[in-house]
Amino acid sequence: MFPLKQVCAGLLLAVSVLASSAWADTFTIGVLAWHDEEHTDAQWLPMVSALSQALPQHQWVLRPLELNDIPPALMRQELDFLITNPGDYVEQEHFFGVSRIATYLNPPATDAMYAVGSTVIVLAARPELQRLEDLKGLRLAIPTEDAFGAFQILQGELRKDGLDIHRDIGRLVQTGYPLTKVVEAVREGRADAGVIRSCLLEQLVAEQKIPAHLFRVLSVRRDARLPCVVSSRLYPDWAFAAARQTSPEIARQVLLALLSAPPSKQAGYWSVPADYQPVHALLRELGKPPYAVATPPPYTFVRQYWPWLLAMVGGLLLWLGYTLRVERLVKYRTSQLQQMVVEYNAATQQANSNQEQLEHLSRLSVLGELSGSLAHELSQPLASIGNYGSALVRASEQALLTPDVVAYAAREITAEATRASGVLDGIRRLAKKRPCVREVQAMIPLAVQTIALFTGLLRAAPAVALVESVPVFAQMDALQIQQVLLNLLKNARDAQRDSPAPVPPIEVRITATEGVITVSVRDHGTPLTDAELAKIFDPFFTTKQEGLGLGLSICRTIIEAHGGALTACRAEEGMGLILSFTLPQAPSAT
Repeated sequence: MFPLKQVCAGLLLAVSVLASSAWADTFTIGVLAWHDEEHTDAQWLPMVSALSQALPQHQWVLRPLELNDIPPALMRQELDFLITNPGDYVEQEHFFGVSRIATYLNPPATDAMYAVGSTVIVLAARPELQRLEDLKGLRLAIPTEDAFGAFQILQGELRKDGLDIHRDIGRLVQTGYPLTKVVEAVREGRADAGVIRSCLLEQLVAEQKIPAHLFRVLSVRRDARLPCVVSSRLYPDWAFAAARQTSPEIARQVLLALLSAPPSKQAGYWSVPADYQPVHALLRELGKPPYAVATPPPYTFVRQYWPWLLAMVGGLLLWLGYTLRVERLVKYRTSQLQQMVVEYNAATQQANSNQEQLEHLSRLSVLGELSGSLAHELSQPLASIGNYGSALVRASEQALLTPDVVAYAAREITAEATRASGVLDGIRRLAKKRPCVREVQAMIPLAVQTIALFTGLLRAAPAVALVESVPVFAQMDALQIQQVLLNLLKNARDAQRDSPAPVPPIEVRITATEGVITVSVRDHGTPLTDAELAKIFDPFFTTKQEGLGLGLSICRTIIEAHGGALTACRAEEGMGLILSFTLPQAPSAT
């Protein structure tokens, strides 16, 4: 429950704001909230109400802030005025150009120059603690190291007594705001002593929030100008400062309103700006902003942060151990991978060698099946060559040898020799074992050469027609593609060899669509069943009694290695099967 005076002040402020909201300028007053929200409202809302009454043409907004929130708010120019402790005021004056226009006098202090000090509290049940020197090696609760009354003033007192708060105090227990958290830390045993601002202990007792006999104050100092028990010298009270961007006229009006406001026993009152030189001297001595000093001695840092340093060292050792273990595992895994790579390369080489051997054997098998009449095909041109040679001998003996007869016989002999040589060259290329060599070559000449070799090796070769073909190029191993085409032609011949009626020629087509070359071989034999068509490319599957079932399987491997595919389907019209393979189209070699 809020006191009646606070409620009335709040209502009066709200009515004033609503009445002038249509035309008033809004000014934001930032205030350091060192206590809880209820205390902050009780302390500062009467001041806001007084400003609203004195300057009704403007709106006044109170914004509680923590210490760390003040610099960003000033940097973003979100504050027009600032109420803060003396130490923070000196820092913001230096960095953000705020200027004090009034100094607060908080009851029960009677002099604004001597109103703020540090009070060190301990539990009354700790009789061994009497003076500040007794804090050596103990836990001291503070809100933050930026707190003026609840840390920096005490730090200055200890320094005057030859003590360093970081070196000689066992550990600083930082509780944050509000300051009642420091009291709770001492009360709950989380700290041996605590630092609060002057008069807070008396206020908490008066509000019956803590028993009067629960705490004692160390190194008691008494001053008639501040009837509260403190442990340090006294410094000026809080400052009311205008931000850099606030107009001087508004600042002057606010100063007059503050000075003319009636004193309040609960909320205090404002006086002319006090002299903050003692605050500057203290901050300069402590090396606090804006007076920077060298880094504290190493022992100070170690004593204050030894748990964190120990954790960091432990973490570093763990990280080193983990790194060494990972490095060892990486070396082990790397050696394994290297061994696997060596084995993989060896297996790949062996597989390639086996593939080449299998392709070579397949070509030899094709030659074996197609060269049944090889002797007949070679004997015809050899017989013709012999006949023309005998005729030339007889004509010479009978003196009938004329230039025309010699020229005719020479032409025929050359033609027959070329015919025999072509048959032997085709056989030699297929039978020769050599590595794969891919080059950009034209498809139609390769198909013509393969058809000629196919028909030249057979005594009763079926008719083969190259139909509807377009001139295209592909990057390929010509011998391997010729081997595939020979297999397809041989299968077409076998499929229609037992047909009782005359059949049309085997058809070879070369087409190209969207960069893909399709070479098709169609026969006119008995079509395969669905089951046979599904297994036609499986290794060792064959419909011929003397076949091994490897020809089409090897052909598919060759085509897929070239980036294509080998397929089979029934002819849409008439009898027969269409075997097709695709290859990526390449630009012309020229």
